Amino acid sequence: MNYEILIPERTICRPGALREIGTIMTQDRAGQLFSEKVFIVTSSFLTAYVDSAVASLEAEGYITKVGSYVDVEPEVATIDDLTAEAREFGAGIVVGSGGGSVLDTSKAVALMLGNEGSVRKFLMDERAFGMFEKRGVYSVCVPTTAGTGSEASPCSVIKNLEAKVKPNMLHQFLLADLALLDPELLLSLPKPLVASTGFDALTHAVESYVSLWSNPITRMYSMMAIKLVSGNLEKFVTADDLAAAGALLAGSNLAGTAMNAATGMAHGIGQAVGAVYGIAHGDAMAILLPISMELNLDHAEKAYAEVATALGVEAAGRPDREVALEGIAEVRRLAAAVGVKQSLRQLGVTSKERFPEVLQSVHDTIKEPYCNPRPLSDDLVMAALEKALG
Repeated sequence: MNYEILIPERTICRPGALREIGTIMTQDRAGQLFSEKVFIVTSSFLTAYVDSAVASLEAEGYITKVGSYVDVEPEVATIDDLTAEAREFGAGIVVGSGGGSVLDTSKAVALMLGNEGSVRKFLMDERAFGMFEKRGVYSVCVPTTAGTGSEASPCSVIKNLEAKVKPNMLHQFLLADLALLDPELLLSLPKPLVASTGFDALTHAVESYVSLWSNPITRMYSMMAIKLVSGNLEKFVTADDLAAAGALLAGSNLAGTAMNAATGMAHGIGQAVGAVYGIAHGDAMAILLPISMELNLDHAEKAYAEVATALGVEAAGRPDREVALEGIAEVRRLAAAVGVKQSLRQLGVTSKERFPEVLQSVHDTIKEPYCNPRPLSDDLVMAALEKALG
């Protein structure tokens, strides 16, 4: 049995962690020589959180600078411009506090500070785990949503607008040195955003479990992530439950680690849908997860039955297929309960006219061999899109 697991050096999950970031970083870096200049990557609507982090950091003697805000999914220019800002500041530490787009950006900026040139040349590089010659600077990730698991993963998704693709930049040096999970940060989130990002986390967990590249360790992470996310998403959407928020953050984090096994067709197609139509990633996942489970079922019946048990389906003495189908129904029930859209038509896509663009984006993004249980043929992609249109 051969496998490799990449995880952050240290992960802390507790209420109030952001308010302690300065003390935690100082403890984490004890005896190590680092620049005291901290470059912060965040969004314009998260200034209250950033103020809390800055106060904690400056109390410990750090010098801080907030970079240009990341309010949309990052593009090549986003990374290059912020890297230039951080380099001019002399940053030796990069802290990302925000959703997946912010964390993907902060990780990329931290790594690019140790490497020359534009991030463009590193996207879709066939060398994957050998394309960066040098490590970047100390990297801290503080997620403010429970969805992407970016704080736990060795990848960043960066738009290439010219090619209409959203490729993954994948490298072990992208891993954060420190991940802080603070459930208090979820309490002010709009509930539709909680629902959407929660489905992203659930999709990570399910797809990594059935991945052809999964192993006993990733499946352990996937299974617990499915239980935590599916068991707490509806609870937190309907009430500000701090314990449920913590469980969602932990589930998202575990699902991010499970992505060492990669994700499948829901992500492969969903990223292309996002690149072509500008649809938020979590919204695409909520639509495509149950569709991918249906279309893959003949190729991973036992695995989907095991997923169903983590979703709360009773399996004793029942055929795998019957259990798996009930699991798919449970995913759809959860989607309806938390109010996410369940078709592309509900998100403004009214025809199949641009489906060939989506297919081309899938071709440009997905490289063989691929981990989806069923080979990702053109016919399969188009069948999924037609089902998703609704």
